[in-house]
Amino acid sequence: MWRLPKQHLPRGGGISSSGFLRMMSATNNAGGGIPGDFIAHVKELGVSLPNGKKLFENMNLAFLNGAKIGILGSNGSGKSTLMKVIAGVNKDFDGERWTKPGLRIGYLQQEPQLDPNKTVFENVMDGIKESTALLKQFDDVSAAMGEPDADFDKLLDEQAKLQERIELLDCWGR
Repeated sequence: MWRLPKQHLPRGGGISSSGFLRMMSATNNAGGGIPGDFIAHVKELGVSLPNGKKLFENMNLAFLNGAKIGILGSNGSGKSTLMKVIAGVNKDFDGERWTKPGLRIGYLQQEPQLDPNKTVFENVMDGIKESTALLKQFDDVSAAMGEPDADFDKLLDEQAKLQERIELLDCWGR
């Protein structure tokens, strides 16, 4: 767990967490590679608000493959800003941001941008569109195996690829 330095915490302020990050490579394990390998870092990170207030200055962080990372700090201390920099969403910063080639970083915003012209259900369905499509493809391939003239080798190969993708995206419970 990483906590913002004390100088970033207002006196008497409570601690909160902000958003969610998930770092994934093209392989099944988070970050790919060997546990303990560096998969991302920020070096000499500096972020200032439009009013000139510095959120971070000369901050250095490194992220190891397989590590569980939490960011704690009071409201307004820069947790969301830091996560956006790490995820590559916020490009307005000083310093260096590096990620291992092939690394994908998923960032779930604290307050997602929803389409105001859609219902809550439609917005939720938009958010799980890829998962739903993969699960439907898996079901279709599984059903095709019951056909008398099914090409089992081809179907099993396709099913294995779909299963790997479904597990990578953690879709089974959706």
